[in-house]
Amino acid sequence: MAEDAWGLRTRILHHGAEIDPHTGAAAVPVYQVSTYAQADPVTLGRYEYARGENPTREALEHAIARLEGGAVGLAFASGMAAISSVLLLFRPGDHLLVAEDVYGGTYRAVTTIFRQWGLESTFALSARSSGRRTRSSSPAASRRSGRGWMPSRRTRRRSHGG
Repeated sequence: MAEDAWGLRTRILHHGAEIDPHTGAAAVPVYQVSTYAQADPVTLGRYEYARGENPTREALEHAIARLEGGAVGLAFASGMAAISSVLLLFRPGDHLLVAEDVYGGTYRAVTTIFRQWGLESTFALSARSSGRRTRSSSPAASRRSGRGWMPSRRTRRRSHGG
């Protein structure tokens, strides 16, 4: 069977983790270190400091990419770190249409930090929160929006077959 025809459970089982050649572990261990030994101070190895690269996070990111059918997966220490990183993809002057019932931290980031940075936003009722179609607060905002989307607290995960 071709890999692209595998169901979710099969993709989880065969996520690409290799058998550890040193221990024989069939799963990636959780590395709870912040620094890694180096051959010398000039020639740094693959892993230098855990905030930059970490084998556990690297394995998770690889698994996410494979499970989602993406080229790259990203893992963050918090939801706000992920949300802020996504918002940094936009440029000053861009306009976002954001769900009215968005997470409070996202609301504050969009209306304070990113507004000062020049990112514009319009808050709208989401189809799930209103039971109706999404509506914008102004026709002009509707014409400018469309480059971004912020999930609401009620956003459901996409259903995967097993």
